[in-house]
Amino acid sequence: MGVDQAKLSVALCTYNGGRFLADQLQSIARQTIAPDEVVICDDGSTDDTAEIVAAFAGQAPFGVRWERNASNLGSTKNFENAISLCEGDLIFLADQDDVWRDDKLARFAAAFRQYPEAALAFSNAAIVDEELRPLGYQLWDAVGLRRPPGSDATFQLDLFPETVRTFVVTGATMAIRRQFRDILIPFRSEWVHDGWIATLLSGIRPAIAIDEALIQYRQHTSQQVGLVKPIRRTWDIRPTLREGWRLWGESRSPEQNVGKYTGPEAIAAQYGAILDRLDSCGDAFCENQEALDDRRELLRCKLEHLQRRADIRKAIWRRPVQLWGEWRRGGYSRFSNGTLTALRDLAGI
Repeated sequence: MGVDQAKLSVALCTYNGGRFLADQLQSIARQTIAPDEVVICDDGSTDDTAEIVAAFAGQAPFGVRWERNASNLGSTKNFENAISLCEGDLIFLADQDDVWRDDKLARFAAAFRQYPEAALAFSNAAIVDEELRPLGYQLWDAVGLRRPPGSDATFQLDLFPETVRTFVVTGATMAIRRQFRDILIPFRSEWVHDGWIATLLSGIRPAIAIDEALIQYRQHTSQQVGLVKPIRRTWDIRPTLREGWRLWGESRSPEQNVGKYTGPEAIAAQYGAILDRLDSCGDAFCENQEALDDRRELLRCKLEHLQRRADIRKAIWRRPVQLWGEWRRGGYSRFSNGTLTALRDLAGI
């Protein structure tokens, strides 16, 4: 079925989201192209989430499916459940506390139509506070992603080298083709759902990037994962060492979608899980065997880099020498967060 006739599903996960949920639901209802269904999986809310969903379902011009988990699964498994229940050809991930631009579904549908070989699409986002007031920067500023010079706002790219190095795609801005769902499920516990989806799907197919703020990405104290002020606002100014040290204590790990820094062993478990999945079923979804082999080799190089980082941290007297060797080899710039990761390894923290 072509994208023109494609069914659109929204996979929305909730957990005590009553404070902002109505705003998100209304923004979905305002879409210029309505979804065919909204699948809402709740992870055991104890606030008024259920009442808000019920009121919305009673007036929505499309189907709303409400599923309540028997026990608390956590966000990753909750999203796995929601995605598995979607029947649409395109599945849009939605957080409970954001607000979509009215043409988000239309812009994504057009992008998938333009690039039929892509498995994944994602957009930029406006970063706002609790009251939806702009904070002065966009999501791609914070994660260090930029549009290639001379390209259109919507472009196709090989995202995999970037996802192997760092975290750049947020689930709230993401949509996938349902035909690639089988390679994703079951989600591996080492990952948060959006990191798993973006890394694995970019390993088998190109991705679509839309450099438009198609959602308002709300930042508030009760959310699971948020953002901090970007390291740099313009691309010709590198972050100063002082800024880097300051950001250590307050930013999410750039190598993993979590709220704290994790060491090389934990990161190796993540990327080892990606390699396992690509080895077991990647051939069935990737049309270019040579490209798939190259991606597997890139993952093996990443894992070797992480092993060397682990060895550096175990060393004491030879740590600077071993670190310098890995720096000259290019491992820190290719597979980690450059200077900041190297300084962590040097300090052993």
